[in-house]
Amino acid sequence: MFVYTHSGPTPNGTGPARFWGEVVQRTLALGESVASSEGPLLAIDLRLRPGGSKSPLAQAWPAARDYYLGRGPGEGARPFERIALQKARPVTGEGPDTAILTAELTDLLYGHDSWEVLRDEVETMRRRQIAQAEARDLKRSRGGLATIELGAGALALAHGAERPALHEANTAHLLDALEREGLLAPRWHRALRTAYGFLRRAILRLRALTWHPSPIVPAGAGARPLALALGYQDVGEGLAEEHFIEELDFHRSEVAAWLEELLQS
Repeated sequence: MFVYTHSGPTPNGTGPARFWGEVVQRTLALGESVASSEGPLLAIDLRLRPGGSKSPLAQAWPAARDYYLGRGPGEGARPFERIALQKARPVTGEGPDTAILTAELTDLLYGHDSWEVLRDEVETMRRRQIAQAEARDLKRSRGGLATIELGAGALALAHGAERPALHEANTAHLLDALEREGLLAPRWHRALRTAYGFLRRAILRLRALTWHPSPIVPAGAGARPLALALGYQDVGEGLAEEHFIEELDFHRSEVAAWLEELLQS
């Protein structure tokens, strides 16, 4: 999401809402094949911004903060939106502003939702994502990357108020913190860490091959370029893409089994 903190004059003399809205529009255009001196940009998805698709592309931080806290006009954020926000971190801006945002993000995230509420939210979200996902979707299918991100994020939000070590936006590091805090058994930590690395690497390699953000592995022989790029080889009568799919299915089954156990806790 794009937020701004200054309400004063802008470089072009317009108000901050209009100025930053135009900046965001130009940024989004770089992800839609608009050329720039620094090359193309992958598409940016802003559907999870505060207020959803009907809200401004760029928002004043106080308004965004109130949305996540359930204050101000209209409906407040759902728990799953706070789970998604758990991965947020400032990527640009002036030093003092980013420090303030980081501190206030912590206040927004932790201690607002019980584990029971978050658990039900994760179950609902995963059921919806799986129903809409294709079988080869590395992110949204059963046992895909989103399973790890949602489950780990929900655990962090439920326990982060009293455990600052869980204030971690990087999912791999968060898995480590959850194990250290006794919230993730060593068996599941090994399985999830391995699966997360496998899925992230596959998604990034797929993007590099297709220059498209879709996490869906092509069917049949279409998966061969990805398998070869990941280092798989034809062995005996087994093709590289078959070995890749076999390992993918194993990791997704492990992740799905962890989530099933987590949702029963």
